[in-house]
Amino acid sequence: MKTNAKKIGFSILYALSRAGRAIANFFKDAFKHMPYAFHVVIHPFDGFFRLKTETRRHSVPCAVLLYVFLAVSTVLRKQSLNFMFTEDANLDMNIFLDMLVSVLPYLLWGIANWCFTSLMDGDGSYRDVFCATAVALIPMTVCNILQIPLSYMLNLEESTVYTFVGGVGVFYTYALLFLGMIVTHQYSFGKGIVTAVLTILGMLTIAFVAILLAYLVQQIYDFVYDLASEIKYRQNE
Repeated sequence: MKTNAKKIGFSILYALSRAGRAIANFFKDAFKHMPYAFHVVIHPFDGFFRLKTETRRHSVPCAVLLYVFLAVSTVLRKQSLNFMFTEDANLDMNIFLDMLVSVLPYLLWGIANWCFTSLMDGDGSYRDVFCATAVALIPMTVCNILQIPLSYMLNLEESTVYTFVGGVGVFYTYALLFLGMIVTHQYSFGKGIVTAVLTILGMLTIAFVAILLAYLVQQIYDFVYDLASEIKYRQNE
């Protein structure tokens, strides 16, 4: 018994040590590539091209962390703004749902874009699209953070500055999404516009199918639950 307990203990410690090393390597790789991600924001054409063609430039852990940063910045902005710039008190706010909603459109963009570009002679892989999309989110993340102190420094008469900062973040992010797509897949400007429109339609289609499946699963669950309840009730009669 003691021998088995020792083996189990060593196995747990070994598993924990491996998990710790994996987490440490994840963050090490992510922060190692973070400076280049900001370089891409400043020099998008050269940056996105090298991000795709040079393996050492792109990093999935870095991309994942950028998605997390966007989610966290969105929640912080919603929770920490001056009350004059908030539409409601956010007392019943679901943090995890808000984090998911903030990144879900861009994850859908990556999936839909990769699906269409695979059929339209695109050069990029899903990994390339995933990383390029993550980098494009940096301006929105930065502006979300900047809006928090601005909301305490400005009054309602100066709210145009606050709105302008948020608008710059959104516009620059969408511009980078488009530039990242045409550079990653080596598309012309016109083909890029067509692909962007198709990608948005693909996002809507994926969202519709997901909602439909969720509704069907809910209906099946309700049917099975009601059936089980009825059977149990009949057995107890």
